[in-house]
Amino acid sequence: MSTATATLRVLSPEGELAAPDPVAPAPGLDDLHARHVAFLSNTKPNIDLLLQTYADLLKERYEVSATQRRKMNAAVGAGVLIDELAGNSQAVVTGIADCGACTAQTARDAVSFEARGVPTVLVTTTAFESLARYQAQYSGASRVRMLVLPHPFDTLRPEEVVEQAKSSIDQIVALLKDGAGRDVA
Repeated sequence: MSTATATLRVLSPEGELAAPDPVAPAPGLDDLHARHVAFLSNTKPNIDLLLQTYADLLKERYEVSATQRRKMNAAVGAGVLIDELAGNSQAVVTGIADCGACTAQTARDAVSFEARGVPTVLVTTTAFESLARYQAQYSGASRVRMLVLPHPFDTLRPEEVVEQAKSSIDQIVALLKDGAGRDVA
């Protein structure tokens, strides 16, 4: 009887990470009046209603014009939508970062807008705030504009989503005007 010998090569996933190009926060807006704000949904439950309510409130208060777009999938980057929206908007609100893959991609999308000079608010939940910060840092951002909502968000009833929007709209406005954001580390 013959025996076969096999070797197994184990590779460590640890290694040196390529340092991303640093991304400074885009300057905040002095005023929101008559600005164009884009709202980018990652298709997660309730995010479309939240973003639409933010758009309606900003239209009412500041006479902003708004574009609301949806990514194809929460777990992939926004791709060409980033260039399109960044080229046509003075600010962006995107979300929601409330699971693993969607948090990674939504944070990266937010940093991509900031790198193009567009102040961007990343909407996340308490359970994924630290992951969103890490992903932003991994993408080169030292600071990020982030609105943190209570988790879970996806199970809220429509009237609760609208109430969340109404109670956090002032934070959205403050973050869009803020030129610094929060430290990601």
